[in-house]
Amino acid sequence: MLNVMIIDDEPMIIQSIKSGIDWGKLNLQVVFTATDSRSALSYAKDNSVDIVISDISMPPFNGLTLCNEILKINKKIQLIIISGYADFSYAQKAIQIGVVGYCLKPIDYNELTSILKTSISRISPSKDFADYDFIEYVYENNIYEIRSYLNENNIRDKFYLAISIGKKNLSDYIKSHHLVFNLGINKFLYILNDDPRYLLNNKFINEDNLIEGIGLANDKISYTDMLTEIDEIRVKSYNFFFNHDNKIFDDSYNVTDEYYLDICDNIDNLHELKDKLQSLSCDSIEKINIKQAMKIHNMILNKYKRYDNGEDLNIYSFDELIRNYDSFEKMIESLLNTIENNFDNNNLEYESNNKNFLKIIKYINANFTNNISIKDMADELFLNANYISQLFKKETGTTYVKYLTKLRVDKAKNLLKETDMSINDVCINSGFNDYFYFMKIFKKHTTMAPSYYRKKCVN
Repeated sequence: MLNVMIIDDEPMIIQSIKSGIDWGKLNLQVVFTATDSRSALSYAKDNSVDIVISDISMPPFNGLTLCNEILKINKKIQLIIISGYADFSYAQKAIQIGVVGYCLKPIDYNELTSILKTSISRISPSKDFADYDFIEYVYENNIYEIRSYLNENNIRDKFYLAISIGKKNLSDYIKSHHLVFNLGINKFLYILNDDPRYLLNNKFINEDNLIEGIGLANDKISYTDMLTEIDEIRVKSYNFFFNHDNKIFDDSYNVTDEYYLDICDNIDNLHELKDKLQSLSCDSIEKINIKQAMKIHNMILNKYKRYDNGEDLNIYSFDELIRNYDSFEKMIESLLNTIENNFDNNNLEYESNNKNFLKIIKYINANFTNNISIKDMADELFLNANYISQLFKKETGTTYVKYLTKLRVDKAKNLLKETDMSINDVCINSGFNDYFYFMKIFKKHTTMAPSYYRKKCVN
């Protein structure tokens, strides 16, 4: 079990927290409580503590100071702040410290339970089942290391690739020698010596609810082509977004930019655009892919909702697109509704609202390591997504997306420095659900690959 410490200057609050959470179900135990920060700090110095729940207002020094001092003892301890004050300055300082969550009194125990689950996932991440250094070699196009690794694992100089989306990998269905790598949450890469197209005729795969989509390459490739081929096959693996009768897609599903460019050309012609979208919705198979669908989605929203901070409301991952719409038809239906209403956000009020902004900060801070979007936050907080974007920019001077990305990169940097997690677990536990996207963003912010950053910091 993990050890929890609770600190509040009101004994009734401590008792309420102790009785309000099902600690055993979470595999947690409350090992110490205190009504003053000095006693809590003294206990943390001499005993094992994994999670700290602390009020802000306490004698002789406040909860934020206590959290800072506890992190000096052990940076892996997870911190949760509770407060009776809806003051953004407190929340901002808590975020800077690196707390997991910020709860207002009276405490919502469902919210606190959710934050505790996040803390647990950071302390006890899932274990790897493959060598993720290899994926970084691929991303960096390190031909020497790619060749060496594959040769050591009995993969020929020319080989096949496949990618699957879903909770289950394909190892039960692949008959020949192969390697499996996790490319993020529910994404698997396979490197095979033999042609995998026999999978096309496997009826059990189409009946397997844990497998959503599979992309296959029907030609052998070499070390030098891996990164390009992986990107193309990954796009194919998401074709189930358009084709609901099939899960497996090979190179016969190559599409051109013709239909995407046709939409671009008609973006200003309202009537023609609607006709093009309706036509595409009825017959999208083999005409468009997930990458083009995402670009069409963002382009139309930015055009017809006229978002000032368009990057906040854009969709950046294939998974987010699918999570929001389930199917291409539903995406088109939503876009047509946007065009029809031609929503004008100029009618919204963007006055600073401290209470709403505190809710936004709390939500981001508690959920940034999960797969969240501004739409999720809007639905959860019963706020307008564009209002959130405008309010966030007004209060912080930056956009929601940039702020969220910085939180995730900072979390990844800390995990790389302070833990021995694999790079893939760092990716997942810092809020990135796609391995290649994580490496792209991390390198953009730090100018170096995650493994090199770790070596530099450790040494």
